[in-house]
Amino acid sequence: MMFSAKAVFTERRSGVANMVAGITGQGMALMALRSQPGWNGMLVDEIVLATPGGWTEKRLETFLLAIGASTVKVVPVDVDGRAQGESGEREARMAHPAGSNRAWMARAS
Repeated sequence: MMFSAKAVFTERRSGVANMVAGITGQGMALMALRSQPGWNGMLVDEIVLATPGGWTEKRLETFLLAIGASTVKVVPVDVDGRAQGESGEREARMAHPAGSNRAWMARAS
């Protein structure tokens, strides 16, 4: 199963290092790591992980909090790294002449 986790580490260097050591020790594979500026000067790390069987969103969230993340949001993703409900909308946006930078599709409320 693959998951995308957005995590904020208060001690970023040691937090990311502990995360990498922890996931390899659990038999997970780090597929991607991307950092983005977040609120109040913190960096938000988006971590894409391939996990062995038995991992759930809640279990992965608890694991990341235990190894040093201060906040975590975990969602399952497909092999392309897209959240499960996102695929159809992304494909439609990419097919539109304006491209993916334009929010032309109405969102369901």
